[in-house]
Amino acid sequence: MERRTGPDPGLDAEGTAAWDTLSTVAVSLVLLLFALLLSLQAVRLQRDSLDARSGEAASAPEITGLRRAAGALVLPPLAFFFRLALETWRSAPDPEGSARINAWASLLVLAPRCCGTTT
Repeated sequence: MERRTGPDPGLDAEGTAAWDTLSTVAVSLVLLLFALLLSLQAVRLQRDSLDARSGEAASAPEITGLRRAAGALVLPPLAFFFRLALETWRSAPDPEGSARINAWASLLVLAPRCCGTTT
């Protein structure tokens, strides 16, 4: 029994599109993971700074760069998932069902990042 991985050249256009979507989802999840790691690093720096201060007037660590980097890493995956939710909503047999709710939820998650209103 031969075991192969990766896309099969004999697949039709739908199969190729599915592989493309799967690879985009994988990249998006990796970007989200890196953004999470950066955010956790920023939280750790803040916590360590507060522990070190303990009543002293020490300066807080500069974590703005970490937060901006995390935000920049999160934006493309959120935009991709919003686009995917819109495509699902457009192709849904019942446009008033859960596909519409998913599209609105994706928009509400993406909008604060695009407008720069998150902390």
